[in-house]
Amino acid sequence: MSDRRRGADADDASHFSTASRPALRAAVEEVSWLLSRGYPREAAVRAAGDHHQLHARARLAVSRMSVDDAGCVSRAKTRRGLASLGGERVDVDLFNTLVSLEVLRGGAPSFVGRDGALRDLCGLRGSYRTVDDSAAAIDWLVRCLLEARAAAITLWIDAPVSNSGRVRALCEAACEGARAQGCAARVEMVRDADTALVGAGCVASADGLVIDRASSWVNLPAETWRRWAPEAWVIDLGVAS
Repeated sequence: MSDRRRGADADDASHFSTASRPALRAAVEEVSWLLSRGYPREAAVRAAGDHHQLHARARLAVSRMSVDDAGCVSRAKTRRGLASLGGERVDVDLFNTLVSLEVLRGGAPSFVGRDGALRDLCGLRGSYRTVDDSAAAIDWLVRCLLEARAAAITLWIDAPVSNSGRVRALCEAACEGARAQGCAARVEMVRDADTALVGAGCVASADGLVIDRASSWVNLPAETWRRWAPEAWVIDLGVAS
């Protein structure tokens, strides 16, 4: 395993300070308003970012937390809480969920978006390396679903992503423990997890494309943060300033 953690960038303390948050929330509101009226995301983020003089990393946070009105309404209808998952199968968008949990543990900022999902600023782009928190983060997500009494858990891994084999080994170990507790847990290596999850009954993810194509969704990083990592650096950009 790597000796690294998914920690904060050097300037995150200033870019995401308490004083900066009114501007960040205003930018999320403005971008979401523009998206609701058909404006391209890139143009909307550029306009709001220029208006509020936001740094590139702050603009990325604004972009990822902004959701149009229709998306907020539809996602609110299909979002699930852990208490509703008893006896059901949950399909986990593994890399999406895993990286967010590593960020929570590593100290980098995470953000609650307009749709209530907790997201990070990391981007895989086909490349992933395990960090010191990887195994514990996988244990967290499996434990979360076990406590919810999910009947079955499937962890979907994008095989082309680098180090996916190492991640699979960590997931298999966690699933073995889950099976010992009576949960039908398994790992699936696929070419594209996003495609494999189309039409899922309940998907654990914060990826907008994934959750919009599933019957329902649960945001495990948000659930985990509230239960086991209340000290993590989480900034709510989905609420009014």
